[in-house]
Amino acid sequence: NNQHTQTTAYGASFSCPISALCLTVAGVLFVDNTDLMHLDMSNHMAHDEVHWEMEASIHNWGQLLIATGGALKPEKCSYTLIGYKALPTGHWKYTDFSVDDEFSMTVPTPDGALRPIKHLPVTAAQKTLGIYTQPDGKCGAHIDYMRRQAQEWVDCIKIGKTP
Repeated sequence: NNQHTQTTAYGASFSCPISALCLTVAGVLFVDNTDLMHLDMSNHMAHDEVHWEMEASIHNWGQLLIATGGALKPEKCSYTLIGYKALPTGHWKYTDFSVDDEFSMTVPTPDGALRPIKHLPVTAAQKTLGIYTQPDGKCGAHIDYMRRQAQEWVDCIKIGKTP
């Protein structure tokens, strides 16, 4: 575990209801992609509080990158604020915060400026490491992508071209 992440209380903690094992995650890092998760299941927070803590976490991460010679690229950054609304039927639906300017977010840049980043709805699919994923868990965008890839392969084979 990263000492800085622990002392600033940023990240996500997951607890398995069956085994009671706990896992604290500050982010999942790939070579050209970082997915930061901010989640606190032990504390009921208003959406504006979650937004504020999420942005503070992103600013902290961005400053750490800058201190080590890296930087976030605002044009490649996006975020999703996930919330739920209870329906009278006892079911729930996602709240779309992406249409609300109150929940805009910025990232720090090496020149000292704060640059805005895209706020995506939970239904927006993003391609990361060759896979389309979206926060609401639906996989239609990736299935469509795989179908297109398969059709392109078939079309190449039909004309004798190596895909």
